[in-house]
Amino acid sequence: TYTVEFTLRPSAELSSYDAVEIEMPPAEVTEAEIDQQVDMLMGYHATFEDVERAVEGSDYVTVDIKNVANAEALAGEGRVIAMGAGHLPKEFDEGLLGMNVDETKTISWTPEVEGAEEASVEVTVKGVKERELPELNDEFAKTNFGFDGVDAMRDAVSSRRTAASPSSPSVSSSTRWTRITSSPSSRSSARTSCRAFPPAA
Repeated sequence: TYTVEFTLRPSAELSSYDAVEIEMPPAEVTEAEIDQQVDMLMGYHATFEDVERAVEGSDYVTVDIKNVANAEALAGEGRVIAMGAGHLPKEFDEGLLGMNVDETKTISWTPEVEGAEEASVEVTVKGVKERELPELNDEFAKTNFGFDGVDAMRDAVSSRRTAASPSSPSVSSSTRWTRITSSPSSRSSARTSCRAFPPAA
């Protein structure tokens, strides 16, 4: 004969089947978060103007790209590159910096993947655009966003971010931003407006 001893899993007893209530601390929206949201809204009204200078770090650059080695996916004509967006290898952005329209350069880099071979492209700059934002003042806030002024706009952004916070008990559909887009008026200018108030019931 033999004896085996083992521990049994303890049984659990529920005191209630009601949903558990958790009290979350009140959401605090920082000025930096409000600034970020306002900047995003203002970005819908940005214009893109042609400039006659070398490429800078925040420009939008139109380029023709020829594959030299291991970069077939990048090849193409009339491609628009948003400088600093992080979508392309940093060596590519660094290579474009300082280039002028009609200038051609070979840019090479090695993908950060084990065993990857060096990639290389021939880039020709065809155009350089600068992103410009309108001045945010009371009149602009009223005309384009429907608020009495900048302060009222910032207050609305704060309240909506608070309502959308995970610590908020619920998020109503009326707190959503209603975006209204418009078609570009020209190749060098494209605008999108955002109505920063709840949609009508």
